[in-house]
Amino acid sequence: MKVSAPNPTPTDASALAAAVRQLATEAHRLLADPACPPEETRDLSRRLSCLRRQLRGRSNDSVTRWIDQLEEKIDSATLAHSSR
Repeated sequence: MKVSAPNPTPTDASALAAAVRQLATEAHRLLADPACPPEETRDLSRRLSCLRRQLRGRSNDSVTRWIDQLEEKIDSATLAHSSR
């Protein structure tokens, strides 16, 4: 079941935290599934990009680093999946 992350406003800390938790849960599920459809990883990448844009101008270095690392894992998984 795919659930879209909410689009929190930059000042809504609780919604931002919920979006991060939801993305983390979804990323864990997708990265653990070797048969994950490519469109789901593309959707996750798109949602991470949206979250990154929402964080601009805020002091969320740890969340930004987490997004960077997660995007690298997704890229690696996508490459591995496409080489099969």
